[in-house]
Amino acid sequence: MWLYRHRRSGRIIDPSTEVRKNVPGLNELGEVLVIEKGVAIDKGCILWVDESEGSQGSILIRNNSYIGPYAFLGSCHKLVIGSNSMIGAHSYLITANHRTDKGGDTYDQQGYSGASIELGSNVWLGCHVVVLPGVKIGDGAIIGAGAVVTKDVPAGETWGGVPATRIKGAE
Repeated sequence: MWLYRHRRSGRIIDPSTEVRKNVPGLNELGEVLVIEKGVAIDKGCILWVDESEGSQGSILIRNNSYIGPYAFLGSCHKLVIGSNSMIGAHSYLITANHRTDKGGDTYDQQGYSGASIELGSNVWLGCHVVVLPGVKIGDGAIIGAGAVVTKDVPAGETWGGVPATRIKGAE
């Protein structure tokens, strides 16, 4: 019955998906999590929106996109997944990271820095892809399995490796 109700609303979300959202304020849109029609989120996924004061975290998953099993979408800043995009299993998209410029003896003394992540329409991420803060991936781009994306990927290009580099240009 659960799956039937959600299919009728145009979204399929596996019951094992965790939504971690305990935000004291809302973003400028008034929403911190938006899942448009036709989106499928597979088992074991975690959608996490930062709960700290002053956070601008929000996640927007546009129409007809697919989030593979055990993917992690973490948002301290805006995270957007464009229409008709596919995120492979065990992929990790995070809009914040530990600072490396402050030092400190323990990780909690380092603090965090970050920036938004934006995936265009028709983007494909293979399994185990990591997308770091501040990255924009253009429409129709493909990221190979296991890649770590540290910089912007132009539309229509194929990238792979650690760190990800261009394999094939737009056609």
